[in-house]
Amino acid sequence: MSVPEARGAKVTDYWFEQASKSPKQIFRQQAEARQACLAKPLGSLGELEKVAVLLAAMQSTARPAIDPVHITVFAADHGVIDEGISSSHEKLTRERIRIFSRGGAAISILARTQGARFELVNVGARGQLEPMQGVLNRVVRQGTASFVDQVAMQEDECFKAMAIGRDRVDAAWESGCRLWLAGDIGSGATSAAAALAAACLGLKAEQVCGAGSGLDEDVLALKVARVAEALRYHQITSATAPLKVLQSLGGLEIAAQVGGFIRCAQLGLPAMVDGVVGSAAALLAVRIQPAVRQWLIFSHVSAEPAHEPLLAAMEARPLLNLNIRLGEGSGAAIALGVLRQACLLHNDMATVEEMEWDWAE
Repeated sequence: MSVPEARGAKVTDYWFEQASKSPKQIFRQQAEARQACLAKPLGSLGELEKVAVLLAAMQSTARPAIDPVHITVFAADHGVIDEGISSSHEKLTRERIRIFSRGGAAISILARTQGARFELVNVGARGQLEPMQGVLNRVVRQGTASFVDQVAMQEDECFKAMAIGRDRVDAAWESGCRLWLAGDIGSGATSAAAALAAACLGLKAEQVCGAGSGLDEDVLALKVARVAEALRYHQITSATAPLKVLQSLGGLEIAAQVGGFIRCAQLGLPAMVDGVVGSAAALLAVRIQPAVRQWLIFSHVSAEPAHEPLLAAMEARPLLNLNIRLGEGSGAAIALGVLRQACLLHNDMATVEEMEWDWAE
């Protein structure tokens, strides 16, 4: 498969404004017709039937499949950790990247189990990292600024991170990918996701801030206070452009996912969304280009309080609820198994015509 422009090329100054494709309704209808004649009561497989039909429309086939699937994890740190609101520290992201490179991270194991292609892209971890197998260094800057009293990223930095996400999707597309899964790691990421959720949805800091990587009550209270301070400082309203919201409160790994989700919609490639950070990115992508929503499959709802309102804002029905809050794309990788089984049941089950009796009898 080819992309509209060579990978890495400057498609336009505002490439993310290019039109998205639309899932083909004729294939949705064909998939629904197949579900109606399978040897089971219609609707008896619940959400598995719906997601198989959804994927069929996205892939323009009555027989959907997820393989080959490509997992991209973006790594970056957030300057807000300097406010003392995270149990993580800047060295932790670098150490986690090394674990990823050795294949010992949760997502590394899940990717192997699922037979998925996997890559980690460093877009903004703090500190220097040596070259490592399986790690692409595409650093825009070493961590964002603290969003409490300044913008997290300059406009050009935000655009560069978005373009990195675009380019990774282009590379996956060219390799024959049929489903793209995005994940993220980085210190301070849940604080940024909470701030974005509050800003986009008009919520208060205490409604969206959670324990993240395991905060005690005192640090959680400080996290709420700092996010509330950031919301007062930036004065974001419903009229604020989503790119401005992203630049003000987001992170480099969030911007990369925003760019990736938009590119998936432009190419017609289904994308699987992971946890609260990925869902914040997904909402911003949808706010930038509403047609992106048609290409998103939501894997799970996490234990973070910002996640449910983010999903509700996109009318999303996640496949799983396992109280996962690890990040990395881990919840989405687990959901791949559910999605794969949904496709197998849709494609391989016997039909009523092959039986000697009808469920309706």
